[in-house]
Amino acid sequence: NWRIKISYIWILGIMANCSAKQLQTSLPIIVPTLSTCLSNAHPTIREKASEALNLIGETIKNPEISQCVDILIEALENPFENSERALEILLKTSFSHYIDPPSLSMIIPILDYCMRGRVSDLKAGACQVIGSIVELIANPYDLLPYLKILITGLRIALCDPLPEIRSIAAMAIGRISSKIGIKEAETHFRFVLDIIESNLSNTTERQGAAQAYAEIICSQTY
Repeated sequence: NWRIKISYIWILGIMANCSAKQLQTSLPIIVPTLSTCLSNAHPTIREKASEALNLIGETIKNPEISQCVDILIEALENPFENSERALEILLKTSFSHYIDPPSLSMIIPILDYCMRGRVSDLKAGACQVIGSIVELIANPYDLLPYLKILITGLRIALCDPLPEIRSIAAMAIGRISSKIGIKEAETHFRFVLDIIESNLSNTTERQGAAQAYAEIICSQTY
């Protein structure tokens, strides 16, 4: 029922008024849900989902991201046509402020789409952005809710046939490992060692995993 969906979307939108801690916990669920509604066949649902995302966008404290939030929402609405433009803006942006949770909630789904796709330039660019923004996250716990999404895309990029994409993905994994610490890294990046030790892995996959493993070790050593 489209009327019920609109009510739910309205509820998700007003959650932008929650406290920062509550919002931080909810955003990894809210934004992907609203992004799905952006492609709904019913025009009112699409309109209300866009309004809800704009409400969340208004809570972004990072000035660099707040300037391009409209483009990010367009990429969430139609990733096939607009992800490349959003990624290009993120790559060209010189960040001088910390990345806050609302900013992450807008950026991560776009990067995930780019890493899962078949376009090599988008994969490489998304991995590069991940490696850069990790350094700008003040609190490592802000990143943890998004690790499951990021790791899925990074694992795909890590096994890419092109060595440059594997290299950028490995460096991104190393930087994430440095940010979240050794205990979290052991939990979330166990798959890297699994690829190396598996008899089912091919040479390309092992090369990417070995490079990522080296980056993880270096990130925890220095």
